[in-house]
Amino acid sequence: MRAARSLFTLFSMLAYSILLAATGSIASARPSSLGHNKILRSTDVELPSSALRMDPRACTNAVANPSFESSDLSPWTCSATGSWASRDVVLAPTLPSRHSGAYIFHGHSNSTNASTITLSQININIPAGRKIDCSAWVYAGGDMGEQGKVGFDVFLDGAWCGALGVQADSGDAERWQKIGKEMVVQGDVHILAIVVMVDAMGEMGAGIEVGVDDVWVGWC
Repeated sequence: MRAARSLFTLFSMLAYSILLAATGSIASARPSSLGHNKILRSTDVELPSSALRMDPRACTNAVANPSFESSDLSPWTCSATGSWASRDVVLAPTLPSRHSGAYIFHGHSNSTNASTITLSQININIPAGRKIDCSAWVYAGGDMGEQGKVGFDVFLDGAWCGALGVQADSGDAERWQKIGKEMVVQGDVHILAIVVMVDAMGEMGAGIEVGVDDVWVGWC
């Protein structure tokens, strides 16, 4: 278990480091769902559950195409390691079922070992010093086998703002869950990354499915 957790940590940090190198940003990040120390570039506090329930009519979301309702990935970019049968914006009810709206980002891994997806969006404009909520709805399911696991980590400007770990036997699979944190941003232009890690733990025939929907970086 400890070795597998370390491997997940390595993939998460590698995926986000590649993104930061490509965009010229330098930051330290911590995949919190895996229980490691974090070094944040923004001031962050845990987000109360009540604060995650925001009325969109009275709020501003700085993310473009946050729910993938354009039916296209743009302006998001998607990079991957390992093997994926598919990874794209799909029309629900293609598994997993939608969280809201008609579309989700969906990935289907056909690898027996660790694979990652990194969804990223750059040039997110939020004035420096503003307190924001950073969150996303995520899903893990499909055929996870007996020991399969999935990890989700969300980063803004290299600062961790949400994480979730799902194991085959945890009872958390096959349902949408929201992860998020309240933060104070530094700088006016920002980078968002969602790193998804799956591992079937060597089991042949497993087909882990993941979903991302309703990404939020904004305020009310």
